Amino acid sequence: MGESREWDGIGKPDTARAEQDAERGSGGYVDALSVSARSGPLTPVGRSNVFLGETRARVQPRRYSRPRRAAFTLVEVTVAAGVMALALVGMIQVVVSGSEMLDVARKQTIATQIIHGQIDQIRLLTWTQVGALGSTDTIALQSGDDKTSGRMFIFGSNLPVIAKGFTLTRTIATVRTDLKEVTFTVTWKGNTGRAHTRTGSTYVGKNGLYVSYQRS
Repeated sequence: MGESREWDGIGKPDTARAEQDAERGSGGYVDALSVSARSGPLTPVGRSNVFLGETRARVQPRRYSRPRRAAFTLVEVTVAAGVMALALVGMIQVVVSGSEMLDVARKQTIATQIIHGQIDQIRLLTWTQVGALGSTDTIALQSGDDKTSGRMFIFGSNLPVIAKGFTLTRTIATVRTDLKEVTFTVTWKGNTGRAHTRTGSTYVGKNGLYVSYQRS
């Protein structure tokens, strides 16, 4: 009593229809009734869960895992650190080279001014004064003017201040009895300790360069 069965037209229980109704009602399980496997009357077996159908798989609950956080491996970090170190070394080298080039350009300009100034000074001397100069003389520019006989180095008041560390060497060679070649060599050290040299020369004639060359 209390059971509901589906009967077919010839007085037998409609087992297939009962199984479909049970599947729709309980999602693949029968609660309180158990249906026989293939055919025959429905037999109550108490409150139990019996899986209906051999081809349907039991649905497992979905497991949620924590999302993985993105990160770098030790190899990637090491490679990135190496690339950054190489970039920093290259940047430092560029800065050092640029500073050295600026220093060389500035001091070459000063050396050129020194040579041109001394050439103008030597041309203002008489032939007798030029003949009294030593064949080789050296002076540090920061020491200032030296107007003693036989030397005659005149720089003014400003040049020795900006030309600290510069050394000037003057060499006089006799080309002919009425013609001398005067060579000025300026030496200094750059900010990296490297030595630099700049040289300039001129000719001095007894009766002027025009007359001397006309006689040659």
